[in-house]
Amino acid sequence: MLFRSIKPGELRKATELMGVQISGAQDQLKRDHIRIASMNYVQERDILTTFSVIEIALKNLGYKFELGSSIRAIQEKIINNSK
Repeated sequence: MLFRSIKPGELRKATELMGVQISGAQDQLKRDHIRIASMNYVQERDILTTFSVIEIALKNLGYKFELGSSIRAIQEKIINNSK
């Protein structure tokens, strides 16, 4: 679920300005959720890019958090999966 103060449509517009398209959820979830999907093979760099752009968009929308936290978590998962 997204943060109550940020509307999914605002986040989608902000990410699209940076070249990353995310989708709205369906039915009763559309007011509070987003979807990240691909019709093709997704590489690690695609995931890192998407979450980096989402973080920048959230910061631009005024949400307060530690910038880079999602990227660090993804990098740790990639490293642990490669062992």
